[in-house]
Amino acid sequence: MCIADMIRMAVYAEAVGIPWILDMDDLLSKRYKDKLNNNTENEHFFGYAEKIIPKFLKFFFMLFFKNVLIRESGLLADRELYWAKKADAVSLVSYVEAEILKKEIMGKVYTCPMSVNIPKEQYNLNAGIKAGVFVGGMDYQPNLDALRYYSEKILPLINADKPLSEFECHIIGNTPADIQKEFAGKPFLFLGYVDDLFAALSRYPIFVAPIVTGTGVKTKILEAFALGLPVITTRAGVESIPVTDQRHCLIADSPEEFVYSIKEAIKNQELRNRLSINCRNLVKKLYSPKILKNKWELVINDAKKGCCKDHNYL
Repeated sequence: MCIADMIRMAVYAEAVGIPWILDMDDLLSKRYKDKLNNNTENEHFFGYAEKIIPKFLKFFFMLFFKNVLIRESGLLADRELYWAKKADAVSLVSYVEAEILKKEIMGKVYTCPMSVNIPKEQYNLNAGIKAGVFVGGMDYQPNLDALRYYSEKILPLINADKPLSEFECHIIGNTPADIQKEFAGKPFLFLGYVDDLFAALSRYPIFVAPIVTGTGVKTKILEAFALGLPVITTRAGVESIPVTDQRHCLIADSPEEFVYSIKEAIKNQELRNRLSINCRNLVKKLYSPKILKNKWELVINDAKKGCCKDHNYL
């Protein structure tokens, strides 16, 4: 059995001459299209070169990169379909993307997401600290977009709400000095890296993830779920995770909804308890190392037998 890591390795896997699986991870063509369709004022195409490109040239570079991205997305979509049809089995992280590809090639697509470790103990339901926690390095654009969205749209509403006036947001992950300076004077506490993520998360009553850009399964959300930590996020934050609002987490797609959800989660221990139990059970059922090991064994065995039927392993 041979497993190809994304389509770049497909030609080599096929040449081996034995049953092979195309582990695509993500539909990159869809990611490129999403980036084009959901571009925000904070998001850019320049990465770490952002600071060295003269401002008057950025418009022309942006136009060039957008056209390149449109062409690359089309080429990638063709190659994804070509190799997915030739492979004995195909795996994707996202069940949403798996369903999309499944319809295109009429079967043999499996959902094999990442696994997360599940702590023996869940978080402290009586956590007394009046703050929410967010995990993510601020040198990664979608995380920075999330914090800016929180700062610009959600924080003013929190400050205007007397019961929440002392509520803080604590951030775990690398935050460059210039980014910390940008948010100086606001109720943010940048904790940097921590030795034990689950121990750090367990100090908080809620996990806040105001994600507005980026695609795919958010590992940070699954890690919070694994601990049983109640999560407040946007629909983008739980993209490709099969959750139900008010059962597994609180989904808030407007600043007003986000503030309301924070208030409800903090004051309502019964709500936090329900979310904690359900989100933790979801991870145990779908994302534990044991479950993912079993999924991969099924995919490999089906590929070996040449009987890759349209199973649903969600």
